[in-house]
Amino acid sequence: MGSSARPSALYFDAAAARLMVGDQGPDMNIKIYDIAITPILTGTFGVQGGYLNTTTGIKGQVGAQRFTRVVGIGKDSSGKLYVLNNPWGGTWDLGRDGGTDIHSYDCSDALQWTLQSTNFEGIAAADSGTDGAYLYSGNIIYQGSSGAGYFANTLDPITYPSDPRINLSDSSRGEHFEQLATVGSNKILVAAGQNPDIFYTFYFNAANGYIAILGATLPGTAFNTTARSRNGFCLDGHGIYGPVWIKPMQSGTIR
Repeated sequence: MGSSARPSALYFDAAAARLMVGDQGPDMNIKIYDIAITPILTGTFGVQGGYLNTTTGIKGQVGAQRFTRVVGIGKDSSGKLYVLNNPWGGTWDLGRDGGTDIHSYDCSDALQWTLQSTNFEGIAAADSGTDGAYLYSGNIIYQGSSGAGYFANTLDPITYPSDPRINLSDSSRGEHFEQLATVGSNKILVAAGQNPDIFYTFYFNAANGYIAILGATLPGTAFNTTARSRNGFCLDGHGIYGPVWIKPMQSGTIR
């Protein structure tokens, strides 16, 4: 595999004498190797670049073969293929806080169904710019209509490897809580943990599609108080004014 590849899952297809390898690198797909004698790359499964591909969809948008990070591959006795994705986003406990996105394909590689679950604790804010048709969490966009579910991932670990949302050492232990403000045609996303010591602000632009770009960071001890912001917070609707209203952990005053 190439130096940029990040093998992440293996499945030995005994019926076809081939090995399927999930790749979390820039290709974001599954590599298929003929291993009858010497392993030879014979094909791939999945859109090149996965959810970051800009020719088959908007950057960040998930889809039938627009994979995020492949973590599991398997087939059943009838030959149907199952691919398990974990949406990008750092967390201290993937089993408890990580989302799951399973795709099932028939023997003709056509998508049959998906099974999606969110993390154990988090919130998603309705996008007022779309009248609530889309919901933004700290790292995932959901579509509000019935059954639509997981629509896009706002992280790009290839272009922005220092994004705090994929930093497992981040003190917030996963930014699954957020506030969203729409200012004109612009969106401002503030991502934080459940009990935030810090707020991360992100913005969006046309070139990056649904990918959120890190802006300023705001310490949770702002607004002339040393109390941590653990009794609630709200992003000002104007976005640039404030931009976060906080109720400190001390009786009385809201700042």
